[in-house]
Amino acid sequence: MIATAVFRLERRATLLVILVSWHLVTAAPAQECGWVQMSGTGPNPRWQSAMSFDSDRGVSVLFSGSENYYSHSGDTWEWNGDAWTLKSSRRADRHVGHAMVYYAHRRKTLRFGGWTDSGYSSNTAVWNGFGWWTRTSLGPSARSFHAMAYDSRRRVTVLFGGSAGSEETWEWTGDEWTFVTDEGPGPREGHAMAYDSRRGVTVFFGGYHYLNRYNDTWEWDGVEWRRQSTDGPSPRFGHEMVFDPIRGVTVLFGGYDGSYLSDMWEWDGARWRQVDASGPPARRNHAMSYDASRRQIVVFGGQDESGNPLGDTWVYRCPSPIHVTVDSACPFGGILRVEWNGGTPFGEGALLYARSDRTTLISPPNACAGFALGISEGVRLISQLHHGGTGKAAVVGQHSRWACGGYVQVVDLTSCHVSNVVRLE
Repeated sequence: MIATAVFRLERRATLLVILVSWHLVTAAPAQECGWVQMSGTGPNPRWQSAMSFDSDRGVSVLFSGSENYYSHSGDTWEWNGDAWTLKSSRRADRHVGHAMVYYAHRRKTLRFGGWTDSGYSSNTAVWNGFGWWTRTSLGPSARSFHAMAYDSRRRVTVLFGGSAGSEETWEWTGDEWTFVTDEGPGPREGHAMAYDSRRGVTVFFGGYHYLNRYNDTWEWDGVEWRRQSTDGPSPRFGHEMVFDPIRGVTVLFGGYDGSYLSDMWEWDGARWRQVDASGPPARRNHAMSYDASRRQIVVFGGQDESGNPLGDTWVYRCPSPIHVTVDSACPFGGILRVEWNGGTPFGEGALLYARSDRTTLISPPNACAGFALGISEGVRLISQLHHGGTGKAAVVGQHSRWACGGYVQVVDLTSCHVSNVVRLE
């Protein structure tokens, strides 16, 4: 959505026209990230569901799960960043402990396995936004609590492990499953995997086998598994992982290590780092995806420490650094264009203008306070911008050359971060 407005600076009847575009960048943010609990109705509380992000349609797809120990849901929901929408309520398709990825090369959500009313499943099914259809029952044996990740570089989905002590690695090419190896992390279920698109490897962590819980980290490069670390998060299962391509880290949240967990960790390819972030209460067997359109992690549901299903939705957001550039018509006047990259996804921003010669219009620690107080002395708010689903906004107007010599700056009103200051010359 592109918003358009005409604004007037406090100088007689003269209009200043600035075209502003807010768009996404891949620069790594350096400052605060945080959890936000989302409001609204959605799927019934559940655990042991699965979720993946459809990057072509910009939605996270959630399928099935356990509403209690005796009832599975079988429904399909989609999250667009603001609200959940029920897409299918087929009760005959009830699964738990299945795995899903978005197979971007074919633009389909891919699902394999799980536990059904008839026992373990070996079905491979795809979701096209309207319905599920089964591709094949050939390939890996029937199982649940396995893990999958989509290797975008090789255009294959990687599957590892699962119930019944599986230690097999399989790959889905888009048409069929291929057995690759039974060497690697060893028998495992309840583990998690995510594909690191920067380094071209699938990252594996944890899980359990019989009475043993694990905290080993492995990586699969398409040829072999390599153990990377046994440090970091505690031995656990029922956790989830996604890769954040903006910050270049694999993110792990929650799980069970003898206690229900709410901790968060990041793997950069060399070491684990625990993240100090207050957010969702402790849980295991939740669903998690990385929403690439909005640059945020989405968590839904799970099981709490009392054994009850959860139905809450949380997002983890990181603001990007904001950098402003100017295409100036000064000193002769005409159209002036200001562009900036970064800011909190789906947050609010303000474009500021000042005549004074200063290094910053709004100092970083007090950016939001300054805005609330009507901006600091000598600074004028040109427009408050709300950027929507496309991450873009625009302010359009007209100006004369008296604006030249002034200064502009962008403030992220969600994170209170500020951009560099640019002189109009």
